[in-house]
Amino acid sequence: MGHFPDTIAAVLQGRRVNFAYLVEFQFDPEPAYFFSGTGRLTAGGQTWIGLANLGTIEGIEEALNGESAQMQLTLSGAYLSSKLVQLALSEDPAQYIKKLVRIWLQFFNDDWSLLDAPYALAAGLMDGLIVSREEGENGQTIRSVTVTADNIFYGRRIAPNAYYTDSDQRARYPDDPATGLEFIPELQNKTIPVPW
Repeated sequence: MGHFPDTIAAVLQGRRVNFAYLVEFQFDPEPAYFFSGTGRLTAGGQTWIGLANLGTIEGIEEALNGESAQMQLTLSGAYLSSKLVQLALSEDPAQYIKKLVRIWLQFFNDDWSLLDAPYALAAGLMDGLIVSREEGENGQTIRSVTVTADNIFYGRRIAPNAYYTDSDQRARYPDDPATGLEFIPELQNKTIPVPW
């Protein structure tokens, strides 16, 4: 999935360009594909199920201060499959914890025909599914599932002693003969002179 020259051309010609979010949940064992439109959409080699206005996405905006925001994706109403509710209530969180969620933008012409391939917008690792219920009009019960996901860059500022250090390598794999990680401290903040 890459560039969008047809979308740019449409904007430059003064045509109206629409868009929808595409959201992929890599649940185990079966991924789920939704988009913020109606019906079904085939794009990017997948078929996406439309949520219309029964889904919300929060936390995908870029923070100006470099902080990593938590994404919250909420699915509700008639399009919410019982399989997703069962997954949220499952006693096996390994089916979704630390699994990938990806979000794309899909551009459309004024008649909602596709413009270009989907554009990658955000990615994160799921860390929870929350099920809620509320009373709707006519006494109907509306179920919602909120998926929370940390940006894939979350935790990058954790101290390096839990990553690529010789002591960490030896603690995890005492029989590993590799010695390359013992040179990591020498490489941090090192200035390499330019030969020209």
